Order: sequence, then structure tokens, then C-alpha cells
Amino acid sequence: KLSRAGRRRTAFKVLEWLSDRKRGIHANAYNSLITGLMKDGDEADAIAIFERMKQDRVAPTLYTYTAVMRALAHVQGWESAHRMFSELVVHGSLKPDVAMYNTMLAAYGRGHKLERVLQTWERMRKEGCVENVGTYCLLVSTFVQTNQADLALDAYARMNSQGLKATDGIYRGLVCVCATQGRWLVALTFFKEMLESGCKPTIVTYNVLMRALGKAGKWEIVLDLLPRMKASGVAPDFYTVNAVLNGLIAAREFDRAMLFFHSVKSSGMKLDREVYNVILVACQKSKNWEAALSLVQEMEQTGIAPNEVTFGPLLVACENAKQVEVALRLYEHMKQRRCVPNTHVVASLIRACGKELMWQQARNIYRVSSPNVYVYNALIDAYCRSQKYHLAKKVDRRMIEEGCQRNNVTNLL
Repeated sequence: KLSRAGRRRTAFKVLEWLSDRKRGIHANAYNSLITGLMKDGDEADAIAIFERMKQDRVAPTLYTYTAVMRALAHVQGWESAHRMFSELVVHGSLKPDVAMYNTMLAAYGRGHKLERVLQTWERMRKEGCVENVGTYCLLVSTFVQTNQADLALDAYARMNSQGLKATDGIYRGLVCVCATQGRWLVALTFFKEMLESGCKPTIVTYNVLMRALGKAGKWEIVLDLLPRMKASGVAPDFYTVNAVLNGLIAAREFDRAMLFFHSVKSSGMKLDREVYNVILVACQKSKNWEAALSLVQEMEQTGIAPNEVTFGPLLVACENAKQVEVALRLYEHMKQRRCVPNTHVVASLIRACGKELMWQQARNIYRVSSPNVYVYNALIDAYCRSQKYHLAKKVDRRMIEEGCQRNNVTNLL
């Protein structure tokens, strides 16, 4: 009664008093105290009560062992719980119930021990112990964490065959693991089933599903999910915006991407650098260097610091539009901001200079870079365009000396 009333310390003192006077104490008294301490997060004290129980020669029950295994897993890790389970069950004669099996599945799952989870599940079935919804929640959770979509689907099918109803967590896990593996149609099916059963998707569920749909080019479905998401009280976040934008860009729906970006901005949602970097890719691929330049200026005006990823699409857009002077000014601006351009940006700058026969500027950019085959190819091309063939051959020799492997473009040049 004291344990259930939350007076754990008083119960502990009464237990000590009875134990010291060799009064008979039933196992349920210890179990109540252990359970109370576990609820309070005092797993170490729960283990100490178990040791006292053994000293008093009170035989632990199945419930006691289950609670102590749970405490051991929390305090000392899955290995300690596994040792007790092995001693009592694998090498002993104790026959576990579903609660004990679930405790071990949880311990192994937290330790990301997939093989142990599968062994325990197999043993559970061989022993004729019927799984409950909690078992399947733990199984699906582990299979999601270890990216095992097929195992998660197998667990769901077995659960269905037993007439058990999936929980919110099971549906969310199934949607996420299938979406992550690119199985967007299966993920979408579970998502719809989830809604029909009255379960509620979280922001993570929506975002993972939208990202998978976007990669598959199903941007119409992505846009259809947005109003449903808002109607269910789930507010879009940066990851949602990125998922929608990436989906539209992958489908080459650049105008729709720009419209969506501006609608999000006008809604009052504060955008971060990642969102701007994504929409800049749309500007690059649509060869809209002016829009890209305007967005970077907007970022700086609103206090969002561009990085090397930000400048990349803008510089490529300038290269494609033959805006070499703008590209060179941006390169200087990058250096002022201490943004180190990656080899992709450097190659783009060199190509832009080469197309305008500005081989000296191309060489200057190359000299302060860490070149790879793409940078070397861009410089060779720049020299060739300006008919500086001896310099091009010199770069080719330097490339070989540095151990940089030629590719087909190098050979063609």
C-alpha cells in the first residue's frame, strides 16, 4: 500500500524493519517496492532491493525477474540483463512469459542487437508464447532503427494474422522504414491505412514520406499532402519545405518550386540557410542567375550568412549565362566571407573564364585551389580555348605527376 501510494522510502524502511526481525515477507511486498522504484527511475535502488530479497531467502517470482532485468538493462546495459536471462531461461528451467520476453526485446533493441532480437523472437514462438501488441511495437521499433524494412513488414503481417491492431508507433515506423528505402508506394499505403484507423502521423512521418515521394517524382502527391497535414494540426517545418522543394526540383518543376518558396516566405515562416540553398539549385538548373543573385542578397539582408554551398549554384548559373564578371565578383565576395570554394565551384569559375578567353584569371583561381580531375580539365580547356596549348600540356603533365587519374574528358581535351 505504501509503495502504491508513492511513499517508497517509508515502505523501504518498513521492509528493512521486518527483514531485520526475521519476519516473513511475501515476494509481492518486494515486487511492489521494486515496481515503485522503477516508476521513479530509481533502477539502482530496485536492484539493491532484489539483492536484499535474495539475502532474506525470499524466492523471486517471474514478475520480480522481469522487473530486475528491466532495471539492469537501464542501469548496466543490455549485457547484464542478457546474463540474467541466459542463466534463468537459456541455461535454467525458468519459463518466461510475454512480459519477460518483451523486456529482453526492449533491452536488445536499445543496444541495436538485431541478431539477439531475432533469436529471442524465434525462441518466443518455439516456446508457444503468444506475442502481444507491445511485442510488435518493440520489434518494429528495432527493425526501423536497423533499417530492416522486410523484417518490419513480416512482423506487421504476423500481427495482422493474430487479429491485433497496429498502434500509432507501429504505423509510423512502417511508413518511415519503407520510405527511407525508397518503397514509396508501400509507405503511402501504410500512411493511408494509418489515417483510416484513426492514428495520427507526426511531422517526422509526413517529412520522411514527402521526401521519398519527391525522390520518386511524385510531386503532385507531395503537394496534396500539404493541406491534409495542416488540417490535422501538424505545422510544416524546414524539413517539410525542403522535401517539397527537392521533389519539385527533381521533377524539373522549377517555376512551381519558386512559387512554393515565395508562398512559404509570405506565410511568415522564417526560412533558414538550408531552404535558401535548395531553392538556389532550382535557379541554377533553370539558368536563372538573376533570381539566384537576388536570393543571396536577400539572405544577407535578413541576417542569414551564405556558405560555400550557397554560392555554388549561383556561380554555376553565372557560368551557364556567361556572366563571368558577376562570377568573379562573387568569388571575391566569397573570399571576403572566408567561404572556401569546393572543387565543383572552382571548376565552374575556371570554365566561365575559359569560355571568355580569360586564361590568366583561370590560372589565378587554379593556383589557390586544391585541384582534382575536374579542376584540371577546366584549366586545360581554358588554355586550349585561348590557344595556349603548351600551357595545357604542362597542366596535363602536372596532373600525372600529382597522381590524378585522367578521365575521358581529359583524353578528349
